[in-house]
Amino acid sequence: MPVSVKKVNPKSLKKAERAVSLMKEGKSFDMARRLSHISPEVLKRAMTELGVKWIRGKGKGRKVLIKRSLAEKAEAMIGLLMEGKSASKASRMLRTALKTMKKQKLDGDDVLKKVGGRWKANIIPVYTYSVVFYGKLQSNLGNVITGQHGTFKARNKVKDDDLDKSYSSIWWQYDIDDFHTTLLKGGVQDFYPVRVLDFLRDTLTSGTTGVSFPLLRRIVNTPSGYVNKFLQGIDQKILNRIRRGIVPSGGIGLNLLEQFFNQMGADLADEIVCGIEKTKGKKFVSMSNFEKNSIYSDKGFFVIFAARKGNIMSYPDPSFEIIYEHDLKEELGTGRGFNQGLMYG
Repeated sequence: MPVSVKKVNPKSLKKAERAVSLMKEGKSFDMARRLSHISPEVLKRAMTELGVKWIRGKGKGRKVLIKRSLAEKAEAMIGLLMEGKSASKASRMLRTALKTMKKQKLDGDDVLKKVGGRWKANIIPVYTYSVVFYGKLQSNLGNVITGQHGTFKARNKVKDDDLDKSYSSIWWQYDIDDFHTTLLKGGVQDFYPVRVLDFLRDTLTSGTTGVSFPLLRRIVNTPSGYVNKFLQGIDQKILNRIRRGIVPSGGIGLNLLEQFFNQMGADLADEIVCGIEKTKGKKFVSMSNFEKNSIYSDKGFFVIFAARKGNIMSYPDPSFEIIYEHDLKEELGTGRGFNQGLMYG
């Protein structure tokens, strides 16, 4: 009589899916299941139920490893080659033979190509993620402006119960819905935050621009103490004329950050967080095409949020569009986040 195997409940299956995703990104079985709050026994049963094949590794402890398909090994092979591993060493790490990898294709293209006597990656994956970068603001004295609790999260993560009625939590946010990269999620979170922060600072404070009159009136009439601070730097007679709807002669030149915030030295603080909302796609690009077309211009939107219990305000409204141009070639050779981890068989 066949033995009945207890089904895993939907909530645990969801946790198991997260654990499997973490293992594919390089976390061990034990670390992945701890982060996903699921027991070893339930995770193993859930993996079987989800159709995820797993094996016991060799050596001490005989760790639980996900069994890769040849296609998954081929993709991981590309990552290891990008990190500087030789094709033979990468094959050994993936517990496969180089002669097997030579035969593999992805999206119709050979995975490997012999160049100057060595096997090199012939294609490279380009992932598309929905990414959000966010951080705090600081005064010209370097003091962080956050509100009472210092709470700052991506807007869709803010919970009303975390906020206070009397104090605002203030942060900036830069959303890129289609962010292109050769890196896996961990690599993006390691490689890009400081680069994006520097880019935003340069973009928001480089030079001065003439302010459109409708925007200027909106700035002047915005009921915010922080915005009003920068108005102290503008002649009161000019302000009065603006409030009456009279365009000031010669206009007023402000850089973008001054338009958004104040003229008294507000800046983006050094702390920055990168969150990846979801993976939206993946395509394999031949190295010859990648060499010619590695620069991407990804559309992002910048906004400053001030949240209180029961209310969240944003400035500017609508958010300001900023194109982030980056060369994916700069990601290569960094050794950051290319391979899909070795927690595989």
